[in-house]
Amino acid sequence: MNIFETTADYTTCPANLAVYVDYILQGTHFSGREEIEDHLACCPKCASEYAGLLGMALGNMIYPLLDLVLDVEAGAVDLDLLIEYNRHWFEICTLLEENAGAAAALSHIGLLQSLDSCLG
Repeated sequence: MNIFETTADYTTCPANLAVYVDYILQGTHFSGREEIEDHLACCPKCASEYAGLLGMALGNMIYPLLDLVLDVEAGAVDLDLLIEYNRHWFEICTLLEENAGAAAALSHIGLLQSLDSCLG
């Protein structure tokens, strides 16, 4: 059974978006991935909610990197992957015409690229 009865099913999708963001960023198992992706492709409201959640999750991943600047031995971080995730966020925000999210994504990309050049 499809987890969405219609493209206007706003009650089921938001409840699964956090799990979908975890799937995108962490590769965790999520059996409803295809249904979420189909729904996001045709539902601007849920796509906007997804962009917001993705932005918050990426912010939570990036801001601790400031500690990495002070202590390079703090741990291994895949900066290229974080840059790629932020490019994905930027593309979504651009499609949705969410200028604030797109600007934040570009800011994250710039910060990560600068950090990568300093550490590399």
